[in-house]
Amino acid sequence: MQRTPTLAVMNTNRRGQPCVAPITGQPCVAPIAGSGLVPPLANQKNRILKKKRRFKKRYIPFILLLFILSCNASGVMDMVMTPKDLAERFQKASIKHYSTQTISRNGRDVFFAQTTNVEVTDSTPVFIFAHGTPGALSNSIAYLLDSTLLSTGIVVAYDRPGFGLSNPGALVSTLDGQVAALKQVMDVFKGHQLYLVGHSYGAPVILQAAMDSPDEVAGLVWLGGVVHTAWKAHAWWRKPMSYPPIKWLFPVSMNVSNHEMMELDAGLKKIENKWTEVTCPVVMIQGTKDWLAVPENTKYAEAKLEKAKYKEVVMVSDASHFFYFSQPHYVVDALIRIMAL
Repeated sequence: MQRTPTLAVMNTNRRGQPCVAPITGQPCVAPIAGSGLVPPLANQKNRILKKKRRFKKRYIPFILLLFILSCNASGVMDMVMTPKDLAERFQKASIKHYSTQTISRNGRDVFFAQTTNVEVTDSTPVFIFAHGTPGALSNSIAYLLDSTLLSTGIVVAYDRPGFGLSNPGALVSTLDGQVAALKQVMDVFKGHQLYLVGHSYGAPVILQAAMDSPDEVAGLVWLGGVVHTAWKAHAWWRKPMSYPPIKWLFPVSMNVSNHEMMELDAGLKKIENKWTEVTCPVVMIQGTKDWLAVPENTKYAEAKLEKAKYKEVVMVSDASHFFYFSQPHYVVDALIRIMAL
């Protein structure tokens, strides 16, 4: 059998001179793509892209954790807002009616704030915001101050158990426990139309609340929601981080967050056959560049919401997981739309 000759080109430097191998002193030659010795350029690009995706999946979340840790050490990550802090913000914004309150049930404290510029009646709608992990009600401060929502109804944001001023450090890691805390807040506004908003981990919390209490929830809006175990970031470092001495290196809020993320799979599996219980309107807002709650979560939810009165997906181009904090108009517009249904 005749052997096919190998094609090669000589490498040159920037001056056009042949380059020389440092050890052998022989001219450097490179096989031509397609000659059988190197893959075509397209395959090389695919391998590079795969490596980049693998790097993002494995290491960027860990790098983010280290960044959060360094920020925490300098006080940047202090998300807790006290009643005094909130009162000052509300007064500065000239909000007519506001208050903060801690409600207790079965040894569980839940701290929340509420604001409005309307005279409250039994028909006044209530918008309740559930933050992600880690987080606090301060994540939703833009919504507590939003003029459109304030002129429409009562805006409520609360610290989920383990965060902020709601038993900080307590490990209420199950989805059931977090939903029970939300139900405590919902009960304060019993009789009103309740619209629930969730970001990240807050999405499965409000979703299960709508499954468990469909007659009490008028609508759902979530952003970057993690609603299916297959589309949750499975980070290799979570289990080691849950044990000392590694856990001692991180702030309390990060340890609480780590535990509830480790338990989330079990919670999502428990509700995977309850999607038909959701009958209210649902708007799902998703960033196209969200790698913490990937867009497949939204596709899955859209398919599962068979009984919802209305469902809508809003894809935000080039948005990451965190546009909830900086672009509140997506949520506000969605709430106004579903209220009009």
